[in-house]
Amino acid sequence: MGDTVAEAAEKISVSERTAYRWLQEKRVKQAIREGRQLGIRLALSANADVATFAMRTLKEIIVDESVAAGTRVRASLGVLQLASQADSDDVREDVEEIKEELRKFHDEERTF
Repeated sequence: MGDTVAEAAEKISVSERTAYRWLQEKRVKQAIREGRQLGIRLALSANADVATFAMRTLKEIIVDESVAAGTRVRASLGVLQLASQADSDDVREDVEEIKEELRKFHDEERTF
């Protein structure tokens, strides 16, 4: 992992041009995407407790009105990014809790 296209091509004894052509094929793109998703799932499951703690920390930042709005937005974006990559039930539950807190927070802001 982390090889350039040229290095990867050399390792499997094909030309760099062939490797680039393969990278444009739908099935290769799908395999790469699946490999990345698997890597993310494995990393999250291996560190589920850390990921859960991170999600809870982000949740606290998001709903804390004393925290600067820009920081809350960045925390929200971090949660959304994690949610789009994660496949862990624990993380999903945390994301749902954070979404609910965000809804409540935005509803409260509209009432003022």
